[in-house]
Amino acid sequence: MTELSCWSDLLLYLTVARRRYQGTPELAVVDYELANRRSLVFLRPVPTSPAPDASTWLSLSVQLCSERELVMRAALVTNLVLRVGALGVTAGKVVLQQTLPFGGLLVVHLEQAMGSLVKLAHEIYRPTLREDDPYGYMYR
Repeated sequence: MTELSCWSDLLLYLTVARRRYQGTPELAVVDYELANRRSLVFLRPVPTSPAPDASTWLSLSVQLCSERELVMRAALVTNLVLRVGALGVTAGKVVLQQTLPFGGLLVVHLEQAMGSLVKLAHEIYRPTLREDDPYGYMYR
């Protein structure tokens, strides 16, 4: 399987690829490991409209921290310089999120997107409190 065209294709791929994940009809949580660090990547189907023939996109997100830990204005400024994805808030948690179209989504692009999100999340989360930390200004 090299191309994913719908949610069921994604769940099948995760199973065949032996990815550690938990899936439902509306959410898959992938246990993603990168450089000996693990992150949970949340995958959700996102319809473009309520119409029955609407195309569906795939939302990938990684939780970073509690909303209270960030200076929101600084987080908005950070959105302008992120290499991939965007910061958002859902249920009181700050997430790094990226959305991809399902139509013609290649497995290699899904894997690249998950890896890029996790890598950037590791860079953004828990700043090192050094003066040269590129994202330290976002935190209270």
